[in-house]
Amino acid sequence: MIKSISQFLVVTALCFTSINSFAGDEELRLLQSKLQEMKALNIEIDKANMGYSTAQIELDSSRAKLNTLKSRVEVEREALNQLRDTEAKYPDMDFSDKINAKRKEWRAANKAYLSEQEYLRVVSDKAVQDKKAYDIALKKREGLQRSIDRMSEEIAEKQLNKQLAQISKPQNIRVSAVETCSLSITKDNCMDKARIKAEREAAERGSLVVVESVTEVKNFNLTKDEARSRVSARISDIRIIKQTFDLTPDKTGWRVEYEISALVTPAITEQMRTELKNQVISSLGTATTLDTATPAAAQRKRASPAPAAAVITQPSAYEEAAARRQTERELEQLRANATKKAEKKEEKEAEEEHNEGKMTIMVF
Repeated sequence: MIKSISQFLVVTALCFTSINSFAGDEELRLLQSKLQEMKALNIEIDKANMGYSTAQIELDSSRAKLNTLKSRVEVEREALNQLRDTEAKYPDMDFSDKINAKRKEWRAANKAYLSEQEYLRVVSDKAVQDKKAYDIALKKREGLQRSIDRMSEEIAEKQLNKQLAQISKPQNIRVSAVETCSLSITKDNCMDKARIKAEREAAERGSLVVVESVTEVKNFNLTKDEARSRVSARISDIRIIKQTFDLTPDKTGWRVEYEISALVTPAITEQMRTELKNQVISSLGTATTLDTATPAAAQRKRASPAPAAAVITQPSAYEEAAARRQTERELEQLRANATKKAEKKEEKEAEEEHNEGKMTIMVF
């Protein structure tokens, strides 16, 4: 019996050690495909998240800079108006050089202001676009995660049922129990004690196969004591092989020998079954691990809720650096485009002023 149990344990362990035991090739390929799709989606979400966070920081910086530039433009314009008033009071004096110099200073300040104003607008638009892209990707990811969880659940359920069915097969077990009782105990009561002892030992031997199997497999992190507390056995078809009843050698008590043969069926508790199933799912590499951290920019008062971090697989350091460089290049291009637009606007205003023969009054 011990030899047959050992052989059974070896076969059982081999069934559990390979991930292929938890799913067929087609199921694994489909699951791996879903996981690769999830990884690509996480990178997409991380890129949108990084772009949004960076844009929020740029927006805060640009707003502060715009206020400073606006004050400078107003100061330069006030100084220019004062020169023109002075020129009107003293028509005999030539203030043209000072007025032209101050006009250049005002235009330089105004140009910087218009450039920053345009940059603020496009960065704000970019933040909205990145947030929209994140929201779309997030909904897609939630649906994909549900699909992965469902597949993992089905694979684990099916394969666990299959393996537990093999482990829990009924076994014919033969045990012999010896019980000694004092003379104050009746023969029948002493016989009952021996019977209960034999049946308990038969149940323990029947559950031993399951205990040894699940504790020897590396994916099932259960100690033998834990397993014993969650595995029981049902006995049936009990046949009495031997019953002997006699006094002990010293004539001070009863000695009962009780031997039985029984059909023993191991039974796993629901708690243990749930734990084993979760460990099967974990071995597939699809367990959900949410990181609820949010970007620093999202914690600012004016910031919108920022995207959450990716699920299951996070982008590598190389991928994060690449996304950051891409974001920086996009912001540089946005600033360059804003400067060009500001230059064109300034040139148009200068031409109109020249044609009208007077200063263009900026309204802020």
